[in-house]
Amino acid sequence: MTTRLWITTTCSQCGKDSEHIMIGSTSYIGRSDLDLRPPRRARDTMDCWVQECSHCRFVAGDLEEEESGAADVVAGEPWGQLLRHAAVPLHLRGQDRIPSRAGLMNVFQRRVLLDQRAGNHKAAAQRALHAAWAADDSETPQAARDRRREAAALFAGVLAAGTEFTAEERPN
Repeated sequence: MTTRLWITTTCSQCGKDSEHIMIGSTSYIGRSDLDLRPPRRARDTMDCWVQECSHCRFVAGDLEEEESGAADVVAGEPWGQLLRHAAVPLHLRGQDRIPSRAGLMNVFQRRVLLDQRAGNHKAAAQRALHAAWAADDSETPQAARDRRREAAALFAGVLAAGTEFTAEERPN
């Protein structure tokens, strides 16, 4: 069983409050898929792995944390292009809905842009992999292949730089 809790956060980019679902607990029963996707119950919490501001659509693990250079990314064309294809925000209070996996893929792709700008290439690689998982779950095989290629290139770059992943940093 998964316990979800509503929390209110203030976006570091626009300064407005928005509500988000946080996971209180979940079961991790079963094995990961061959592509490292967690078992179904844990995978169903992917919409809570990042927060998306319902006002400005900024995406972060914690919206309240300031991010250097984020405004430049949000003002850029790659972000704008992704935002034009984005679904409604992840969580809207009072609506019990699971966001589409295609919409979730878009959220993770926007987070990749921010992680790359911040120089956090390990996080960018993981978020690209999460986007691939969301594409798989939305049954969009071409998008899943494209996201996997992006993730593989990012992971290869991290490893080529001589960086190692700790157990906690390895893909979920």
